[in-house]
This record gives sequence, C-alpha cells and structure tokens, in this order.
Amino acid sequence: MNLLGMFAKQPIAGFSKTRLAARLGPDVAAELSSCFVRDLVARFHDHNAAHADRFVVAVASADEVGEADPTVAAAERAVRWFAEAGMPPERIWLQPETGFHARIRWFFDQSFASGANAAVLIGSDSPDLPQPLVHEAFSLLATSDFVATPAVDGGFVLVGCSVPPGSVSDPVRLSTPAAMADLSAAVRGAGYQMAVTHSWSDVDTPDDLDQLQRRLQAGEEQGLPCGNCPRTTAFLAELQRRR
Repeated sequence: MNLLGMFAKQPIAGFSKTRLAARLGPDVAAELSSCFVRDLVARFHDHNAAHADRFVVAVASADEVGEADPTVAAAERAVRWFAEAGMPPERIWLQPETGFHARIRWFFDQSFASGANAAVLIGSDSPDLPQPLVHEAFSLLATSDFVATPAVDGGFVLVGCSVPPGSVSDPVRLSTPAAMADLSAAVRGAGYQMAVTHSWSDVDTPDDLDQLQRRLQAGEEQGLPCGNCPRTTAFLAELQRRR
C-alpha cells in the first residue's frame, strides 16, 4: 500500500503563516492558510491520481497552534475543522506533542504499522504541488529506500521512504536552507539509496507568495502543470482587487 500523508495545522490568526502576516495581517494570512489546506485536501482526496492508495492528514498538536491548554477539546476542534475541510475523520491523525524530528519519525512508524509499503509526507505550504510529482515520488520508491522533492530555498517539500526511517532524519537541520543537503547526506551515510524528484516551491515568505501567483498565472513550472488551486486562486484575486 502507498500511503500519502500531509502535516497541517488548523489555521488560526496569529499562528498561521506568520512570515506572510507581516504583509497580509494575521487574519488574512490565516484565511490564505485555510485556502492552501482546502485546495490540497481536495486535490489529494482523489489519492489514486497521485499513485497513492490512502491519503491522511496528520494534524499538529494543540500547543503547535497556540492553544494555551492542549486539551482533548482543542484536539476535537482541530479534527472537526479538518473534517469540514473534506477529510473523513478516520483519516485524520493527531500528531504527538513532541519535536519536529520525532513527529516525522512517528508519521512513518504509524504509516508502516498501518500496512504501508511506501509512505510519502508533504506539508501544507505548497498549495499547487502537482499530483504527477507525488506519483513520481512513489514510482521512485519502487527501487529506492528514500525519496525527496527539493525546494528552491534549499529545503524539501516532500519526503518519503520504503523502509522504516528510524533516526535517519535526526541530523537534518529542518526548516533551514541546509535541510535537503543534510537529508541526502544522512540517508546515504546510513547506507540507504536516495532518489530525488523534480524540485518545487513552498510558500513561506511574501516573495514566495509572489512566485506562487506567477506560477498559477502561467499554469506550470519546469514543464509540470501546477496543481489546481481554486480557493487559493480566488482568494489571491480578491486580495488584488482590495489593493
């Protein structure tokens, strides 16, 4: 079984897309984050098009989205939000309240424990991530132990494996321009095979948002068609009209 997962947070003003909030304001940044998540859920809910047999969303713990008291009620609110965004409740996983490296390891452990032969993890910062690129990642995992999609900023927007990763990713400086290079070195240093797909972009900064708008207008990047983003496209057009 090929399992595709997405790490995501419930969009909350002041805690979502904080670097974009400097330009857009916290409320608008949270609305934009909501559009990103909903577009990705709509695209990958049809998981077969990405060569996946199952699609799940792993929701960040309450403390990761600014809840002062990470209670069951907060978790229930997050699950309800993602269910309203189109995810069946049984395909919503709650991330453990621990560090980022440990949560990545947890996701892959959970995936293999649920019967996956290969698992791929994406984030919610690349709203136009195309299905063919995810399909490419799963295809590469048929002959490789690990796969990643490099981001143009030096990080990565997708990581996957066909073997339980254990602590392989622990040395990786996540969320930095060195992340992709660190991952490649760590995987190969552990004796595994590493495959790399076409690169793609995530959206963290105002410059990234400008590039996203240009990609959506062009309809493609590096010969790959951008994923359909109706909510994001409409919201960005509305922002343009407000200016």
